Amino acid sequence: FDFSDDAAALSRYLRQILSLSVVAAILSFAVILVLGPALFSLLFAHDMMGFVPAGALAAAAACSNACLAPYLVYLRNGLKLRELAILQLAVVAGSVGLQLALIVRFDLGIEGALIGMLVPPAIALGYVLAFRTGLSRIDLAQLRPSLRYGAPLMVFSLFYLLEARLDVLVLEHHVAMTELGTYALLISILAILSFALNALDNAIRPALYPALRANDAHTPAAIAHAERTYVIAGLGALAVAVTLVMSVGLFTDGPSYLAARDWAALGATAFLPGIVTRFHALFYDFHKRAFEITYWIIVRTGVMLALLLLLVPRFGSPGALAAVLVSQLLNAAVFAVSARARFGATLSLRRTAMPIVVFLLVGWTLY
Repeated sequence: FDFSDDAAALSRYLRQILSLSVVAAILSFAVILVLGPALFSLLFAHDMMGFVPAGALAAAAACSNACLAPYLVYLRNGLKLRELAILQLAVVAGSVGLQLALIVRFDLGIEGALIGMLVPPAIALGYVLAFRTGLSRIDLAQLRPSLRYGAPLMVFSLFYLLEARLDVLVLEHHVAMTELGTYALLISILAILSFALNALDNAIRPALYPALRANDAHTPAAIAHAERTYVIAGLGALAVAVTLVMSVGLFTDGPSYLAARDWAALGATAFLPGIVTRFHALFYDFHKRAFEITYWIIVRTGVMLALLLLLVPRFGSPGALAAVLVSQLLNAAVFAVSARARFGATLSLRRTAMPIVVFLLVGWTLY
């Protein structure tokens, strides 16, 4: 977005990002090859699958996808949707087809699955580098602002992954496996909201960020439209997720799975504040406040851990959902208030709160 008015500068910047990604991936893969066998023996008690070739193939697939990701982001933000769709479809279809062939036809098992995960993104990356962008000598002076912005987000990513698993990790020590399975099913279905919010981020940024950058008479209307769209679409995705939880009886009659319906309303309420947080986080992202985003994920993870340790031993899975709810509410309040105070964004409490209140009243009444 910083280079949106200069196509040549954007092209140079994209080559720099891809070049750095390739170098970082090669170095990361080399480190993984050295440490991988020792880590495998430390983490896995069984010897059914060794680091070579399974772990090495998985690492290579991850590196290929990581190198390809910046180009996909470039296409998405530039609204080059035809090329984006063709490239992503080719990777997905190629991966599925190759995995089926290697597993079913050649009986390669997990190794076949991993080869299928590696080859299509590697070919797509080769195509991008050969025919779309190319590589260039890395200019750290040009990349320094991006590295300064991105470095804290590496810490953010680690805490984000930890927080996403924290409830299950604590529950494992305090509830039976059947209850843990019920909770895992509920969380897996409610994760539809996260996928929807990721899609909303990608859909809204190309319109919202240029409007914020222009900061003219049309900016408040653009913010209002983005806010209204984000909240209503997020609530729609959450409603779909709750409907799926309540309809689980159509797919199974297992008592442990059916029990997920008992926690559907509390689970949806616990995840709902994330819609508010994620929308306001877009403003932090636009203003490149990576340290503040990272700081708050660390605080939120600490608060959530304390609540889990307090509530899960007494209440089990409902206690875990209550911990998630309190943590998410705190984070949503902080982001909503601070975004308005720091960035002067034309944000409306009514636009955000009214659809959420209606959703909660109708949802809990129907439940």
